[in-house]
Amino acid sequence: MLGMRIVVCIPTDKRHEFFQSVSSLSPEKPISLFHVHEDITDKRLLNLTAKCSNIEPMTSYLLSERFKALLGAINALGSLEEIRMDKSIQASLKDRTLS
Repeated sequence: MLGMRIVVCIPTDKRHEFFQSVSSLSPEKPISLFHVHEDITDKRLLNLTAKCSNIEPMTSYLLSERFKALLGAINALGSLEEIRMDKSIQASLKDRTLS
């Protein structure tokens, strides 16, 4: 199983709008995205996690306009703190962007 985690900082007054964006810009199956969890130490931080058994759908999503729009929504409503992903996803992204 391949995974990715996105940590965002969203003020509480922007949460509803953020959840609407996540709902409309999440990828389709076979990626199970996004499970959203509130950070226990800082209520402004949200962790979005994605899992997929195949690298191709995850790589395609990360290179898609839909994902770029999600990043735009994150930046408009708050801030992107961190993106972590399996090394195989990173390698696949690098290979696809260099070719």
